[in-house]
Amino acid sequence: ETSMEECLKYLFSKTVSMTGHNALPEPEEPATTSLVEALHFRRGFHYIAVREMEMEIPIPSLEDGSPDWSIVSRAWWDGVDLIQEYEKKGIFAVDMALELRIMGGSDVLMAAQHGNKHGTLAIEPVSTRIVNKDIWEDFKDELAKVWMSYKDHDGTVLNSRVHWAKESPRSVQIDGEVYNTLEYWQQPQVYGRNMEQFFDILSEYNDVQDMYNLFSNKYLDVLFKPQWE
Repeated sequence: ETSMEECLKYLFSKTVSMTGHNALPEPEEPATTSLVEALHFRRGFHYIAVREMEMEIPIPSLEDGSPDWSIVSRAWWDGVDLIQEYEKKGIFAVDMALELRIMGGSDVLMAAQHGNKHGTLAIEPVSTRIVNKDIWEDFKDELAKVWMSYKDHDGTVLNSRVHWAKESPRSVQIDGEVYNTLEYWQQPQVYGRNMEQFFDILSEYNDVQDMYNLFSNKYLDVLFKPQWE
C-alpha cells in the first residue's frame, strides 16, 4: 500500500523534473562543446572549496532483465531523509546541494562505473567547508551505509563505488560487516580482480618499481599495496 508521504514525494519529483526540463533551451541544432562543459555547468561553482562524496550506484535489473529505474528515486529520497534526520537534531551536514545524474557503464578497468550494464546513478551531497569536518565524516559514513546496501532483484549486493577524485567514507558496511574502505576496494568483486588486470597491462609497458617511485603516496601505497609488493 502506497503511503501519502510516498505519493507526495512522487508528485514533487515529477513537478520539479518537468519544470526543470521545460526550462531547458531546445536549440534546433545540437551544440558542440568540451566534455567538461557537457558534463557540468561550470559557472563559478568550481571556485568554491567544498566537501563532497559521489557514489556510483549500478542501475539494477528487474526479474525480466530490464533496468529497474526505481533506484533513482530511492537513492534520492534516502539521501534527503538522512539530511532531514540530521536537521531535526540541529545538525546541518549538507549546506549546499544534493546532486544526481544518470551515466552509462564503462569498460575501463578502474572506473567506478565498470561493468554497469544498465548504466550508473551518480549521486552526491555537497557541503561548504563551513560544515564541521567531524560532522561531515559521520554523515558520509551513514549515507554510504544506506547507498551501499542496495541489492539486485536476486538479492546480490550492487557493486556501488565512490568517484575516485572525490571523498570516500571512513568505513564501508555491507550486510552488517564493517570494512576499512581501502581494504574493501581491494575485495576481488569490487576492484581486486580489475587491479590485477590493470597492473598486468601496465607492467607490459612500465616497470612496477618505476611506477611506484613516481606515483607513490600515502593513499596509493595502501590502495595498491598488493600490487606494489
